[in-house]
Amino acid sequence: MEARISRCKAVNRPGKLPAVWFELPGRELLDRFRGLEGKSLEGYVMTIKKPRAKSLNANAYMWLLCDKIARKTGAAKEDVYRKAVREAGAFTDAVVKKEDAGRICAAWESNGVGWFAETHGSQGAAALIRLYQGSSIYDGEQMGRLVDYIVDEAKYLNIETMTSKETERLKQLWGGKDT
Repeated sequence: MEARISRCKAVNRPGKLPAVWFELPGRELLDRFRGLEGKSLEGYVMTIKKPRAKSLNANAYMWLLCDKIARKTGAAKEDVYRKAVREAGAFTDAVVKKEDAGRICAAWESNGVGWFAETHGSQGAAALIRLYQGSSIYDGEQMGRLVDYIVDEAKYLNIETMTSKETERLKQLWGGKDT
């Protein structure tokens, strides 16, 4: 049986064993505990643990700041993110046939919001396209650069950020996957 408790009270009873009372959410749990009254509980183990908070990683922190920047500026958080990727993110330049550029860009952009492509000119039958990559696959150096950019943008707008030490810790833990 697992239950989330909201409050407890520990009582030291003179001449008796100490007791702990828990506030339970709902009658079902109360009925289950009542079913144990008067029975030997030898072999039963009660574990009380604090639920782990969802870990914040560098990518999640970057998105959190994108959202705060968007709220402050009136932009869409996706646009804030794309601007950051364009300014500080990872990309690959490719030379493709002009007639294939549109199809290649569309296929690339189907990978996600941070995956976008821009045409950077053409020469003869060739087109130069820049293929930006979404941050979820960034290595530590790439993610560090992106987070630093977003943190700087947030600070410029007087948005509260983590301390430099906390931000560095997130960047060092980044391995390209959510934790």
